[in-house]
Amino acid sequence: MQALNLTAVQLDALREIGNVGAGNAAGALGEFLDKTVMIDIPRTQFLRLTENPGSGAFLNGVRVGVAHYSKITGAFKGGVLTLFTPKDSKLMGNALLRDEPGSNGEGQLTQIKLSALSESSYVFSCAYLNALTGLFSLPQALNPAIPEVMIEGAGNTETDEIKNDLLKKLAADNLECAISIENNVTIDQLGIRFFVSLLLDGDSVKKALEIVGL
Repeated sequence: MQALNLTAVQLDALREIGNVGAGNAAGALGEFLDKTVMIDIPRTQFLRLTENPGSGAFLNGVRVGVAHYSKITGAFKGGVLTLFTPKDSKLMGNALLRDEPGSNGEGQLTQIKLSALSESSYVFSCAYLNALTGLFSLPQALNPAIPEVMIEGAGNTETDEIKNDLLKKLAADNLECAISIENNVTIDQLGIRFFVSLLLDGDSVKKALEIVGL
């Protein structure tokens, strides 16, 4: 397939697509928790995963504690990836299970917290894709498959192993591009950071731009 040659306007449009999805995901989290969730302006990047695959691209500089990867069904070929650092995975687990406000995220990520975290990641993915379905007026909804979960420390799995495993999955699915969104939310005065990335093949990127007239 030919390389994507994107203009500055097209790149801005792709980043804005990411922002629309991020807002919906934060709203869905608030409904899921039945709490007010404050979200900072998300940091959105468009990244080509094929430019420097050895670096892990959007995974650079992030110690991955928990990763959830779901393939997308529908008009686009791709996936949704949710990443938490070890500390933030515990903080989100505490928030989901209504543990003491202000907990610092120390201790173990228990199985019940991991289960709640997986469910919340699926909620993020559904909300993100619902926003895109509406934005693009797609006749068939974009839906996430049941997520694959990778955990640091499970079976001696370290961060680099999680990253390498993810990169192999993305390469096998021929996913070349990522709209990566760094989200910083506040729940009960507690700051939590997580990353949601929309992963697409080149043809799906072109299709998305054509739909919005670019």
